[in-house]
Amino acid sequence: QDVSFPKNLTAHEVVAFVAWLRGVPSRQAGERAGEALAAVGLADQAGRKTAALSGGMIRRVALAQALVSQPEVLLLDEPSTGLDPQQRRTMIEIVQGLSACVLFSSQVIEDIESVASRALVIDHGRVLFHDDLGALEDLGRRVVGPDVVRGAAVEAGFLGLITRRPTAA
Repeated sequence: QDVSFPKNLTAHEVVAFVAWLRGVPSRQAGERAGEALAAVGLADQAGRKTAALSGGMIRRVALAQALVSQPEVLLLDEPSTGLDPQQRRTMIEIVQGLSACVLFSSQVIEDIESVASRALVIDHGRVLFHDDLGALEDLGRRVVGPDVVRGAAVEAGFLGLITRRPTAA
């Protein structure tokens, strides 16, 4: 969840280097880096050293480097940590627009509802749930009642799963 980059490099240099590491030809890496930084709303900050960027900007540089090689599968771990509400909305819109398969790890229910069609709940290494997000919502409604709003129902379903204790045989 903590992201750090070499402080003497610019945001553009960091993203271009990652593109090159991932097999993007060096002559295209700079252009792709610019596109990825623009996609996360940092085109105007591309020339700034990473040491001069805010925490939210650093998180967006991390997202840009995840996007720069146009992956088929993208794993995002708590991608909204440190983002203000507008940056968070932008991140969600970016993820929603991806053609890649996105595995999105988060404890922020609103983020999950915004980007996920399926949910996987793992607790202490055990898979407790793997189904459509609507099934998790239905589980939550059985716990808290049918009139609860969707986000609260999804959260109740999640909490109901992780607070269950195995019964003694």
